[in-house]
Amino acid sequence: MQVEVSGTHHHVPVTADLDKHIRKKLQKINKYLRRGLSARVRLKEEKKRYLTEINVVADGLTIHGDGSSPDLYTSVETAIDKVNKQAKKFKEKIKSRRSRMRMRKRDSLSRLMSFT
Repeated sequence: MQVEVSGTHHHVPVTADLDKHIRKKLQKINKYLRRGLSARVRLKEEKKRYLTEINVVADGLTIHGDGSSPDLYTSVETAIDKVNKQAKKFKEKIKSRRSRMRMRKRDSLSRLMSFT
């Protein structure tokens, strides 16, 4: 599934390479989130530092990541890493919850069977 990426930039020249880099890195979030992926990327330069803000909306979840660095690519990497980390944590939380539910169901069935 493709991530729908849109963005704005303020005092930052966005080259084709930068755009390709951002899109490629944001595709990695697909392994954590499945439906309705859209990402909003904001790039701006303030006081010789690049600020990157990324908001991802998927599966009824909104994830925010930001990065700040004198290097534009480092700023983007930091923001994307934060978003990926949060998405991974969300997926692990869901998996854990499902596992606990299965265990409860299995335990209640075994208790029910022992009464009969």
